[in-house]
Amino acid sequence: MMIGKKVKSRKGMEFAITTLVVIVLAMLILAVLAMALTGTWKKLWNSIRGYSSDSDNLVKICKTQCDLENKQAFCCDEKLFDKEKTNCTDSRLKGDCNINCFEVSC
Repeated sequence: MMIGKKVKSRKGMEFAITTLVVIVLAMLILAVLAMALTGTWKKLWNSIRGYSSDSDNLVKICKTQCDLENKQAFCCDEKLFDKEKTNCTDSRLKGDCNINCFEVSC
């Protein structure tokens, strides 16, 4: 009789743990859903990624291409900036780079 009581006790404990796991997962899903609906998800994701906007990322890319003196990529590769195609020679992205794009054939 003692053995039967221990088995029932374990089943009850398994049920409590399973219920607890389901409740925690449901709360996480609801939190993510609420963040997605309120727009805070994008802000959180950008802070995790380390930059605040796509334009900041493009400026970093252009600066890297300039530092590496990658003339072909700097002058010819098209990038999407403010819903228009451009390259790093755009004054909004170029910064203080000294690459002369007249020498490069795209």
